[in-house]
Amino acid sequence: MKKWLFPLFLIILIPLYSETIVSPVVTEINIPVESEIEKSTKVRLEESVSLNITGNKEFLKSIDIELHQSNILKKFADSFVVYIYKGLNPAPRKGLKNYSGIKIFSHIVPYRNRIYIKIPLKSKETGNLKASLQSSYLVKQAVSAADFPLLFTIEPIMKGIPDTAFVKYFSLLITPEVENRGFFVLNVKKPEGFKKEQYSVYIDGERTDSVGKPILLTAGIHELLIKSNYFENVNSAFTVEAGKTNTMNILLKQNISTITFDAPENAVIYFDGTKLTPNQLQNLHVKEGDHLIRMKIADYSLTRKITVNKNKRYQISLVFDILVKEY
Repeated sequence: MKKWLFPLFLIILIPLYSETIVSPVVTEINIPVESEIEKSTKVRLEESVSLNITGNKEFLKSIDIELHQSNILKKFADSFVVYIYKGLNPAPRKGLKNYSGIKIFSHIVPYRNRIYIKIPLKSKETGNLKASLQSSYLVKQAVSAADFPLLFTIEPIMKGIPDTAFVKYFSLLITPEVENRGFFVLNVKKPEGFKKEQYSVYIDGERTDSVGKPILLTAGIHELLIKSNYFENVNSAFTVEAGKTNTMNILLKQNISTITFDAPENAVIYFDGTKLTPNQLQNLHVKEGDHLIRMKIADYSLTRKITVNKNKRYQISLVFDILVKEY
């Protein structure tokens, strides 16, 4: 009987698309996810720039890179290649130069002063490329916020480039393209003693229960309305900025009056026919209008009608007079 011997191999899976990168990081750029933000830096041949993003990444549509080369560097057109990598290991930091990463973009630098590169983070996001197709390029590899930081570098691919070219700088202008949306957080605080009283919140005429939570809105000016039978109405406008979280704090003002009663401990007090408990004798919430108050001590009883005005405080005291008669 024949015995078949199979050699045992230890298989280590290494992604074929992972490459070795040897390029020192000279600048680390953090790009806020905000509209109308620009970050600029300079880089020389065989150097690299680390690109990271900060803020609410879900609003980020793309990263746009504008590369500018001087007329001296332009003389060596088609001699340099721009590379962009993701999935870097280790995480890039200034001074470190040995990495592994996944190449998502490479292109020869043409004979132009400026070229434009768009890195889309949203599917089907290809808009706003510069008009000149000859110098505008789109990163077609899938890129997500989790892939950052990215590594940008320019490497020579031709021989005979003079040393003077290696000391010249390429200028980079990095701009985030942000969705026209942002978050709005409304914090509402009630006055002391008004914990159970309710109110309703409307944004642009639509009621919302998301007080204290982020509300997703389009960028621009919005209308806020807070309505309640217990507090003054709030009518206000607020602005939501693209890619940002805007917060508004509102302290409600009481819309009803209060009555405090000052009477002996054995007094029994009725308000509109309802007997009040001891806990109700301080800051009793009442609506504006006419009300009837009756105070009773033993067989003595006094009734008084009062008119309550809006947003006022009242104190009602029971006073006994001592009458002295001389004969």
